[in-house]
Amino acid sequence: MKKLVLILASILILTNANAAVSNKNTTDMVVATVNKQAITLQELKNRITLSKLLVNKKLSALEFNILKNQAMKQLVDEELKRQYAETKNVKVTSRDLKNAIAFLEKQRKLQPGQLLKNIPEHLQPTALAQIKDSILQQKIVKIVIAKRVFVPDHEIDHLLENVLNQAHSKEYKISQIVINNSKDQQADARRIAKVYEQLINGEDFKNVVIAFSEGPNKLEGGSLGWFSLGELNPKLQKEVRKLAEEEFSKPIKTSSGWVIVRLDEVKITENIDTSETEEVKYISFTGKNINKKTFKEIRTLAMKIRGYTDFKNFKNDVSIKYKLELKDDDRWLKIKDTKKQYKDFVQNTLPGNFSKIEHLDKNRVDFIYMVDKQIKKSPQVMKIRQRIVRNLQAQKAERKFKKLLKDLRSKAFIELR
Repeated sequence: MKKLVLILASILILTNANAAVSNKNTTDMVVATVNKQAITLQELKNRITLSKLLVNKKLSALEFNILKNQAMKQLVDEELKRQYAETKNVKVTSRDLKNAIAFLEKQRKLQPGQLLKNIPEHLQPTALAQIKDSILQQKIVKIVIAKRVFVPDHEIDHLLENVLNQAHSKEYKISQIVINNSKDQQADARRIAKVYEQLINGEDFKNVVIAFSEGPNKLEGGSLGWFSLGELNPKLQKEVRKLAEEEFSKPIKTSSGWVIVRLDEVKITENIDTSETEEVKYISFTGKNINKKTFKEIRTLAMKIRGYTDFKNFKNDVSIKYKLELKDDDRWLKIKDTKKQYKDFVQNTLPGNFSKIEHLDKNRVDFIYMVDKQIKKSPQVMKIRQRIVRNLQAQKAERKFKKLLKDLRSKAFIELR
């Protein structure tokens, strides 16, 4: 109810808005409450009407009932998310909303300001509420859930190896419509069947996403981004293989519900550069006029180092007491770019160790401490790896969000009237 009042207040003149709210409180019927927060009949009617406009067809009694149940479920879930966001101080700003509307207009090739003009005025608050909910869900995932997501290196490296073992990289840009599991699995099956029917009848995929999908990427038209087949679960792999560009699959049953995937685009990269370069970080120590006694003291100090504090003290002692020159610029260097006198040192010294410390001719010392080593993959491979990381993080975050929403439902007092 508070959400509706806020929407009305942003559209109407303040004095008229107060009168309208007062009238609504006395005449509008409450169809559900979520932790004592009301969902009204008018909200439900407007949500159904907006969805009917998006699918643009006359609905049978069964289709209307499915649409009504989904609209009610969406309104309940949106209220749960709004209440949860309040506890975490997650908010949708006017800038967030403005940017989302601009994104949708660009995506649909509309002129600025055209999106809302295409929607009847009395349904614009409903459309804005749906856009706000999508933004809010994304912000909950980013601000709250993403912190809890951990992707181990072995998962990333396994998928990367699968990609690199192919003769070329074939990537798929995919969109999806999601219907999450509910307590009534037969109803879920009927809902996805009706969604599929809408697509078969020629309805725009993005419109169906906005009207029916329960996925986290409604504002992006259901787009998941780019994937290699190895990053998808086996069921999705099988279906995506069958699709030509701009085709969509039949409904696919997964552990968390139903999905329909659309293959937006295919990209093939030939001859992936799999070259690797070894890079090093080290600190060099050089000194002149170092007699044998001083040399032995320096070497003894180096042998006693057991941790970072010891090493810090060592650097301070040798630079002040023994006048050694230190070079520590904290840069990664390719081995071929290291100084000639250090090439053997950097190849043969393990991280966290000194190279061989010797008393050279003319009472000189020249040695290094190996800070770290890494194998640097090519920019092309790193780009693929970063994409794999993003996709794994998104998949894990989506699963955690679904679990969060399920927990919120189980703990909430929800009354349908």
